Amino acid sequence: MCIFWFFTGAIPYGAENATRHQQNSLQQFRALSDMGSTTIEPHILEAMISFQGSLPQYIAQYMDEYNWPEVRRKHFNHLKELISKMNGTFTGIESSIMGPTTSPLVHIIRHGQSLHNIERGYPHRDPPLTDAGHEDTKQIKISAVPDLIVISPMTRTIQTAMNAFPSIGSAPNGTEVQIWPDLREAHDAICNKGISRADISAKFPHLNFSECPEEWDHPPHTTDAATIRAEKVRGRLKELSKVYNNIVLITHRGFIAFLVKGDRYDVCETRSYRFGTDDETEEDSLRFGVNVDTKAQQDFGPTLLVPHNPQKNLNA
Repeated sequence: MCIFWFFTGAIPYGAENATRHQQNSLQQFRALSDMGSTTIEPHILEAMISFQGSLPQYIAQYMDEYNWPEVRRKHFNHLKELISKMNGTFTGIESSIMGPTTSPLVHIIRHGQSLHNIERGYPHRDPPLTDAGHEDTKQIKISAVPDLIVISPMTRTIQTAMNAFPSIGSAPNGTEVQIWPDLREAHDAICNKGISRADISAKFPHLNFSECPEEWDHPPHTTDAATIRAEKVRGRLKELSKVYNNIVLITHRGFIAFLVKGDRYDVCETRSYRFGTDDETEEDSLRFGVNVDTKAQQDFGPTLLVPHNPQKNLNA
């Protein structure tokens, strides 16, 4: 009979053998799941159930592929279905594989202090962070570990991301990063214009700028165009939230005002949001409001981001 151990600090005697057994079971389960098998041998399911809270450590150490959420989700759903069919216990597996079962969150961050923030009329494209901006962005914290970071293709937003989440520039299996041109600022001042794809790629060669145009030739800003762009971004985020649980979005003050209702963001400020329910989307008081930047009434839907209030969720 095989005894399964859990991580409680020191590794108990015999844990190495149990660990190897569980590793093999995980590998067998992954292979069978990838082949679409509808039956899994009982001893494999028992091993999977036995992981419980220690599953993340095994995955992190032995199964690097599980850094990608879509793989975790596929295997998690398959495992849940199989265990349900055999009336097995599912306690702990969901949180171990998928993380918290709360609604997906979007954490919006405004970039740190940049040269144009302290020098009015800054005459150059794509200003970088100031020294103070670099220091401040290193202190940025969010309430969860991100599994996707999306960034405006500007030096100041990319520097903010690299300072706040330093692993994105080095770890081969680190957090996924995407560069979205639609996250650019919502005004036409020279400081809000970026540089060519070749130039920004040369500055940050570890990032993928394939979505960016070869030259910074976006159409001039209009309120209507920014409103449409904001809805496009919200819709894309909602689609991605089917796979990712904690998405970090790093962008600019003016564009944030089109994305979400609320007070104006300060530099480095971070706020978390969830997607509105169908009922909330139909509620005018949530969906419509004043754009803090333009001072005009705006529709912040139909894809709605509402402030995440964990205290409210705890007391619900």
